[in-house]
Amino acid sequence: MGTATVESMSGSEVTERYGLPAPSSGDRAIVLSLEGPFQLPTEFDGDPDLAAIQDISVVRDDGAVRAVIGVSGEGCHRLSAAGWAFQSPPQELEIILDVRHE
Repeated sequence: MGTATVESMSGSEVTERYGLPAPSSGDRAIVLSLEGPFQLPTEFDGDPDLAAIQDISVVRDDGAVRAVIGVSGEGCHRLSAAGWAFQSPPQELEIILDVRHE
């Protein structure tokens, strides 16, 4: 079984806690961790040039998939995993991370 967690932290905490590079832009970082038997269909990295989301990098790290997202401002975030099947492992999982800029 897998787990999904989301944390808000400074860029330096990303490096200290996970040994991963801090986001290249943004005021803080959101780290989305997927632990368990997850596979990524493609590589995800980018500079979306949005008001709230400034930078995204996704890496495999010690049995987990971690998305490090550079965020601008002191907004809030919400994680939604619609269709997460607890009785049997899903073939696909859609995770929505909603980040609001304040």
